[in-house]
Amino acid sequence: MASVDDYLALITSYHRGKPKFSATVSALVQPFVDGQNFLASLPRAFDIDYSIGVQEDADGAWIGISRNIPVPIPNVWFSFDDDKRGFDQGVWRGPYDSDTGITVLDDETYRTLIRAKIAANIWDGTVENASDAFNIIFPQPSSDPITLLGLNDDGSYSVLTGLMSSGLRAVLTGLPNLSGTLIFVLDNGDMTMTVGISGEIPSLLFLAILEQGLLPIKPAAVRINYAITSVDKTPVFGFDVQNEYIAGFDTGAWGVEPGYFTS
Repeated sequence: MASVDDYLALITSYHRGKPKFSATVSALVQPFVDGQNFLASLPRAFDIDYSIGVQEDADGAWIGISRNIPVPIPNVWFSFDDDKRGFDQGVWRGPYDSDTGITVLDDETYRTLIRAKIAANIWDGTVENASDAFNIIFPQPSSDPITLLGLNDDGSYSVLTGLMSSGLRAVLTGLPNLSGTLIFVLDNGDMTMTVGISGEIPSLLFLAILEQGLLPIKPAAVRINYAITSVDKTPVFGFDVQNEYIAGFDTGAWGVEPGYFTS
């Protein structure tokens, strides 16, 4: 980051320590310092991971998607005594929001939709590679190395080292402990595909976006069905599979459509 002190340090010994000379140099170089710092801040300001407001709008216009919703999204406002619209689920209603519902997405939801549009722009349109496109939307579980101690039958301990992933934690504890939203895609072979969402349940507003079909990742002429875990941080229920995406009895939760949460 540029600073006036960088220029003051270049003053020769004859003029160094002269208050008026230093003040004159400071006044002259301050606009250039401000310009350099402004230009240096532009990449972060328009980075989709950090951009907000009009900068994020500019990103969306360049990528090809707007934060404005064509049809207002109702029934997503925050409400007490409602599990579907409580804390971390419902959307706080602002002083200028419409009574009919949300027409403009907030920065975080819009950021997710921009990521979806980026995935759609680089996706080859095949169901086989749809999972890669959907995985761009939500952050995946951390892959930082961890070390755990396992108690043996003889009272000794064994060191267990692995990646801090949902799968490892589930194996070590025997219980689902999913971090982040996990997405998988199934080709049903009948011009439909099922998009499964396990782990953390997305926000109510994003689920409403799914219900309205605004997610831009979809093959032509193929209908999308959604199976979203009905219990937070839990895999979707399924037979003959046991992992962080799909799990059987006592572990998996019923997969539901987005309307289950938004109705």
